[in-house]
Parts: sequence; C-alpha cells; structure tokens
Amino acid sequence: PPRPAGERPSLVDGVRRVVEGVSVRADGVVERQGSVDLGETLDRIARGERFPSRNDGAVFQNRERRLPAHPSGYYREYVHPTPGMRGPGPQRLIRGERGEWYYTPDHYGTFIPLNGARAP
Repeated sequence: PPRPAGERPSLVDGVRRVVEGVSVRADGVVERQGSVDLGETLDRIARGERFPSRNDGAVFQNRERRLPAHPSGYYREYVHPTPGMRGPGPQRLIRGERGEWYYTPDHYGTFIPLNGARAP
C-alpha cells in the first residue's frame, strides 16, 4: 500500500532507518525511550558530510568485542546526535567494510543490527 504523504520509508537500501523500543542511555541514565529515526544521519553519511565531532567517520576499534571480530580499520563509527544533549551524546552508527550496519543507543553497551548483519 502507498505511504501517507511525507512519511519516510523505514527501510532504504536494506538498512533500517527507524528502530523501535530503544532506550538511549548516557552514563547509565535513560535519556529517551521509544523510536529512533536514523534517517537524517544515514543520509548525511551517504552525502559524505560529517557531524562536528572528531569521532565521526573514525575507525571503530571494537574494543568491547561486541561486534564480530575483524582486523583493525574494518569498522567506522558515526555520531547520531541525541536531542537535548551537549556534544555528540551516546548514539552511534557503526558500518563494516562489507556494508553491515549497527546502531548503539548507549555508547557501545549494546548493538542493534540494521541490515543483514549478524546479531552481536
């Protein structure tokens, strides 16, 4: 069925843009709960634009070992801003070299696969 005017698709190029039932946490405190729309951040990344943070587009080291193991440099991290928070906040998108995407609402505490990526 057609979408209502102005509604953005929840899946584009195989990547989920909207994640339901999320608890965004910073320093153990729940900052927000509910749905998170990652669309603007995914669009920004696709356009090659950067969020003003030194970590945006940087190599993600996977020090927590919560994602599948790969050589250093395999993953890149991108900031997904958290409204009302100063600085980059706790939300990140992680992209692997083979096109897999993960979202973390709590600064690497948990990871949610956004496409065909294997669940961590």
